[in-house]
Amino acid sequence: MHETRVNHLNMIQGTINRLASQASSMKGFAFTAVGLITAIASQAKAPNLYLLAMAVAVLFMLLDATYLTLEKRYRDLFNEVRKGEIETPPDFNMTPPKTHTWFWYGLQSWSVWPAYISVILVLVIIWRYPFP
Repeated sequence: MHETRVNHLNMIQGTINRLASQASSMKGFAFTAVGLITAIASQAKAPNLYLLAMAVAVLFMLLDATYLTLEKRYRDLFNEVRKGEIETPPDFNMTPPKTHTWFWYGLQSWSVWPAYISVILVLVIIWRYPFP
């Protein structure tokens, strides 16, 4: 295998690692933001702020799904480069193939929908049936 192919694979792997790290950090930030808005809504007795918390959860869910879809597309690029012809030096292309459309792939992932849907369901319950 050409040394340049290994360098190309390392570049792609670095991108995959950054996307995975960002998605993980974003999930923590999303739950912190939703918790903060929920605490303010509870303290201020403003049930409409729960709607804002739901909107924030939905937006972060879509963003998380987009990151996961991009990560999968870069993994597909990694496999294409890995399976490429041994004799041909790589072109260092960093454009992932469009194997998965936008965020639909990511929304189906077990790491996205259970976490966010459960938070949204809890927020709906609290909004509809507020504590005294």
